[in-house]
Amino acid sequence: MLGRLLIGAILLIAVHGVSAQQVILKGELVDQGSKQKIPYAHLIFTDVAIGTTSNKNGRFFLNIPNELLVKNVRISCIGYQEKIIPANQLANATISLKKRVEELGEVVLVNNSAYHHKKNLNPFKNKRRIGLGNFSGGLYPSVLARYYPNDMQLPNPVYMDEVTIFFDEHYVGNSKFRLRVLSATDSLSPGEDLIRGNLIITSYKYDRKIRVDLSGYSIKVPDNGFFIAVEHLFIKENSYEEKIDVRVNDSVYKNVGTIRYGPIFKGVEEDKDVSNSYYMSNKGWKSMKGLNIPQYGSMFKEGKIASPAFKVKVVY
Repeated sequence: MLGRLLIGAILLIAVHGVSAQQVILKGELVDQGSKQKIPYAHLIFTDVAIGTTSNKNGRFFLNIPNELLVKNVRISCIGYQEKIIPANQLANATISLKKRVEELGEVVLVNNSAYHHKKNLNPFKNKRRIGLGNFSGGLYPSVLARYYPNDMQLPNPVYMDEVTIFFDEHYVGNSKFRLRVLSATDSLSPGEDLIRGNLIITSYKYDRKIRVDLSGYSIKVPDNGFFIAVEHLFIKENSYEEKIDVRVNDSVYKNVGTIRYGPIFKGVEEDKDVSNSYYMSNKGWKSMKGLNIPQYGSMFKEGKIASPAFKVKVVY
């Protein structure tokens, strides 16, 4: 049950009466050039912890207090330039995004089958398992990322071949999520996407793990290491209701129904001093080491922290 408890503790949701009139914003996102719909893009307020994801048809729906209409919303999707506009411009609107123009080096296609040696990177062996849901408490889409150093001491070149994503045993449901492979900056935080397209993965009801073939992307392991990241999508088919107890000041509200978005990934408890995992907030990337979770101390031993559990296979 620890996975569910962690998700409930990610963010305590205050229970208030309806003090402001609600407004529903809906519209669609399209490619500026082709006019094709843009699915699975994120719309997240820059200064408020609220956001959503466009569906497979590029449509979005946001239910917000009327007072947030003057606040800015960041619209982003892999392969497109970000756009920041006031929320009131989203009402019944068609929003176009411009494709990102990147300076790309020569693309070298690699036949991974020509490399006969394989190595598994499995940093969570023999560690305590936990469940990791959306780190915004169900308020906006977030991302979980784990760093893999290039300290394998293998003959160059080394290419990524496969990544295995594990799911918490308590989560049962169909879900879609985005898989990302990121470079590492000089400070060893998440950098640029090494896969420049939308890699949307579907997990089914009783999947406990999914193996994703990366051999066709010809991703050479960078000298500085890399991050594997999973990104939640706030779409209808991923939603489910969870009952939690919420404390607001001196009052406790029992079995409060709140909407969450799957899947719940498997994580591990690691030493805080050695873990190098990140999550994406509405303000950008933040280290798990600085994550402030209510009741944190009751869930982990002192000096421990949660990290996502992925298994990566490389070839050389």
